[in-house]
Amino acid sequence: FDATDNTIFRLAAGTGFRVANIFADNTNAFISARKFIIDPSGKTDYGLAPEKAINYGISFMQKFKTHNKESHFTIDAYRTTFKQQTVVDYDQNPQEIHFYDLDGQSFSNTIMTELNLNVLKNLAARMAYRYLDVQTDYKKGRMQKPLQSQHRAFINLAYELNNGWSIDYTTQWLSKKRIPFTG
Repeated sequence: FDATDNTIFRLAAGTGFRVANIFADNTNAFISARKFIIDPSGKTDYGLAPEKAINYGISFMQKFKTHNKESHFTIDAYRTTFKQQTVVDYDQNPQEIHFYDLDGQSFSNTIMTELNLNVLKNLAARMAYRYLDVQTDYKKGRMQKPLQSQHRAFINLAYELNNGWSIDYTTQWLSKKRIPFTG
């Protein structure tokens, strides 16, 4: 919905289905020397049921001019609720990775803000922050997804030279991550 030429609201909702490819989706786990354990439900591929999720959210964008160039501020908020999911469990045993069907709840809440701003005539800045709350009911209880930062920030500065060249500086920050059980 375009409230004005410079103010935009968006609503989104959808559902998705997929069969998890546990090997291709978890290639990073191969370097850990952990043993892959599939706890099958007997439903489909590898004995695991297809994943099913519902996603919905809202987005707001405000456009404005700085130094005769378009700038904008955006904020997005989305939630994904899994009705069925293949759980990747690093916490049961430090020498194993268990794959099994979700028994309980799993969800992801995401809020992201972004500011694209022309600071000076030839200097543009892009700044973003993302909050992720991804939780799953594992066999040991509900926990934050491991190895995933809840807070992320990003800054990019781009300076355009008069001869058509540009100079960019990009940095990002990631907060602490939950480490799987290693006891």
